[in-house]
Amino acid sequence: MKHTTHLIVIVSALLSTGAVFTQQASASEVASAPYEMVVVDNRASGDLVSRGEFESAVNRITSRYTGYPFATATNLCTALSLLGNFDKAESHCNEAVKLANRSAVPAPKSWKARRQATSHQSLAYSNRGVFRALNGDSSGAEKDFQAAIEHNTNLHAPARNLARVQLEPHGPIVAKVNH
Repeated sequence: MKHTTHLIVIVSALLSTGAVFTQQASASEVASAPYEMVVVDNRASGDLVSRGEFESAVNRITSRYTGYPFATATNLCTALSLLGNFDKAESHCNEAVKLANRSAVPAPKSWKARRQATSHQSLAYSNRGVFRALNGDSSGAEKDFQAAIEHNTNLHAPARNLARVQLEPHGPIVAKVNH
């Protein structure tokens, strides 16, 4: 029996949307749920990534975008993962985690800046976890999803991604973007 995993791209200034799985969700509901990746909208061609124009986004970002480094790394991680270009995606996923962690040290003084730093950390780990799941590294994906949850428990995508990888850690994965 062929297993299929669906992947959706979440685009939001708040960087978190969607339905929440309650604790009463059945295993089959979680197993059929999509992995969720995030793009940073309005920066580094996030609009192209959110529309599924991954190659155009990668070309635009790599040829002329020099702005916000976290958005660049995050959007390239997502686009390249969805293109199945795992060799190139890995460095950008790791860079997004590195940049998010760097922005959190030392701890920003304002509440808004601290919240943004922990959200960036959570989202970067969650995206890298999806990359790892798509690349067949379920144990690495699980560790990243757990790190994402530790950094920000208010975001729901990392918890759903963790539940998903724990229920079906092995088997062929086919990524699909739902618009």
